[in-house]
Amino acid sequence: AVVSTQSTGKLKQIRDWWFSTLVFPISFLVFILFWGLYVIDRELVLPRRLDAVIDPTYNHMVHTYIIFWALAEPLMTEIAVPKKRHGLLFIAIFAVSYTVWSYIIYLNIGKWVYPILNILSDVQRVLFILVAYILIVGLFLTTRGYQKKFGRALAAPKKSQ
Repeated sequence: AVVSTQSTGKLKQIRDWWFSTLVFPISFLVFILFWGLYVIDRELVLPRRLDAVIDPTYNHMVHTYIIFWALAEPLMTEIAVPKKRHGLLFIAIFAVSYTVWSYIIYLNIGKWVYPILNILSDVQRVLFILVAYILIVGLFLTTRGYQKKFGRALAAPKKSQ
């Protein structure tokens, strides 16, 4: 099958958008939060009882190796960096949606999907989530700087009229 240049261009725009707004910043957020909490108290993120179920290699693929790929991608691929306000709006929608989904799960099963949220008070939980929101915004802005400085970044394509 032949893929048209127009559809390839649209797929590239979607890939660039997802990478710049979610993949890169969330990879770093996962790395920072998981390993930061793991150092403080491993039971907060990966209880020992799961060692028999979760292979250490899998754990590193999910929480560590993601950083290497996030850093390597802009070095090897031209990525169009979205406008700051569009990226921030998308991240805000994603973060609120993810938080709402986490609350829905809690309301249905009575436990938080992340063990740390089970031990925090309501105020602490809200503060933890707000800090995560602030961190993800900072990571998005860092993404833009990293892509522009080290990557093969392109200006976001302008809409043709």
